[in-house]
Amino acid sequence: MPVHGDLSIVFHGHRGGEAQLTWGQRFIWDIIMRLAPRDEHLNLDVVVPVPEGVDVEGVREALARLIETHESLRTRYAVASDGSPRQILVQSGTLPVELREAAGEPDPSSAAPAGPLVRALTGRRFDLTREPPVRIGVVTREGAPAHVVMAMSHMVADGRGLHVIERDLTALLSGGAGSDGVALSPGRQPLDQAAFELGDEAAARIRTRAVDHWRRSLRRFPPSMFLGTATASARPRFWHGHLTAPALPVAASIVAAAQRATVPSVILTAFCSMLSHRLGSPHLSFVIRTANRFQPGTADAVGHLSQKAPFTIDLSGADFPERVARVHRSAVTAYWNGCYPPQELGDLLADEASRGRHLQLDTTLNVVPGDFAAVPGPSGQPAAYLAELENSSRYRVLDRREDEDVALFVNIEPPDGMSLLADTRYFAPAEIEAALRAIQRIVVKAALGEADPWTGVDEIGLPVRSACEEPERTEAVT
Repeated sequence: MPVHGDLSIVFHGHRGGEAQLTWGQRFIWDIIMRLAPRDEHLNLDVVVPVPEGVDVEGVREALARLIETHESLRTRYAVASDGSPRQILVQSGTLPVELREAAGEPDPSSAAPAGPLVRALTGRRFDLTREPPVRIGVVTREGAPAHVVMAMSHMVADGRGLHVIERDLTALLSGGAGSDGVALSPGRQPLDQAAFELGDEAAARIRTRAVDHWRRSLRRFPPSMFLGTATASARPRFWHGHLTAPALPVAASIVAAAQRATVPSVILTAFCSMLSHRLGSPHLSFVIRTANRFQPGTADAVGHLSQKAPFTIDLSGADFPERVARVHRSAVTAYWNGCYPPQELGDLLADEASRGRHLQLDTTLNVVPGDFAAVPGPSGQPAAYLAELENSSRYRVLDRREDEDVALFVNIEPPDGMSLLADTRYFAPAEIEAALRAIQRIVVKAALGEADPWTGVDEIGLPVRSACEEPERTEAVT
C-alpha cells in the first residue's frame, strides 16, 4: 500500500517508571552536556531496508513492537531540583514519522537513497529534557516504503545496543504483517540496570574494584600525553578522518592466529606502537572504552552501558609478540574495571588537581563491537596479497569542527575501518591520515614476520613529536 500524508507510531509498553541514570547513561550524559549545544555529531543512526511486499502497516507494526520491547527507545530525561538528571520511562505515546520520496534509479542493495533523510534526522541535536531521544523516517519509492531510518541520541544506546536495535528491526520488518510472531529477547532494561547499580551487592563489588583501579592508575597518568607537542592548529581545530583499511583484518588475523591473541589486541598493539613512536616514549597512558556487558542480561541490552577505563602500558624492550602480550593483559584489566559511577572518577580527578596534577584524560581508543572476520588470501603469497589490499585503502575526511574535548579519539570499526578525531595542534590534518595508515602498515609488517614492524611509522612519514614530561610511575598497575 503506498504511503500518503503523515505517518505516526503508536506504542503501548507494559510499564512506565522513573529512576536515577545508570552509570553508563550518566557517562554519556556528561559528555553530551559538555559539548552542548554542538553535540549533534554524537547522534546515532540505523538504516534498515524494507523487504519487498511489506507495506506501511507492516512498517508501523514493526516499529511499534521495537519501541515497546526496548525501553531505552521510549525513555525521556529530566533534571531534578538538585541538578541531577533522571530517566523517565514513558509507557504509552506516539512518535511522528517523516516521509521522504527517494530520488534516482532504484537499487534495492543500496542505502544511498536514505542518505539525505539520515542527515536531516541526525543533523540537529536532541533537546533531551524536551523531546523524545528518537526520530524516525521512512524513505519511499513510488509511495511504497523502501528504507526505515532511525536517528537516536547517544543516550539511547552504545555500539552494542545499536547493533541490537538494527538486528531486531531487521527481523521485525522481515516478519511483515506477522511481526507479532517474531521472538525478541530484550536484555536488562535501563530501569532494571539502575536498580541493580543502586542496591545489588555484586554492583557494589564491581564499583569498588573499578574505582580502586582508577585510583592506582591515575598515579601513572601525565596531565596530557601531548605536553610540549602542540603546534598551531588548523581551522576548524578538530578534524575527523576515516580509513577503509582492507589489509587490517587480514593481517591482524594472521598475527592473532600465530600468537594466540585476539584481533582487537593486535590492532590495539599497533595503535600503541604508532603512538609510542610518535611521542618518542615507550610509556603510554590513555583511556579505552569498555562495553560493560559481562553481567547476566546485558549482552543484548539496548542502552548505554559503555564507559571508559584507564589503560597504561610500558613497551620498553619488547618485540612485537611481547608487545601484543603486554597490551592484551592491560586491555583485559581495563575492560574488567570500566563500570562505576562517573561522579566518583570526578572526585578522584579533583583530588589529583588538589595536589597540583590536572589530568585531562584526553586520549581515547574505542573498539566498536562487531566481527573482524577476514577472508584469507591466496596461500603462499601473503606479501603480494597484503600489498594489494593495503594499496586499495581509502581515506576521507568525515568532519571538521571547532568544539571538542579530546586530543585524540580513535575508533576501530569492524570489519575494516578506522577513524581518528584529533586536535590539529597535536596531529595536523595530513598526519591524521598518516597515523591511520601507519597502524595498518605496522600490522601488515607484523603479519609478514618483520622483527620491528613499527618502522612502518617512518615509512608512512609520520614525524616524531616528543612530549616534554614523563608521568610519575610509583607502582605497577594490575
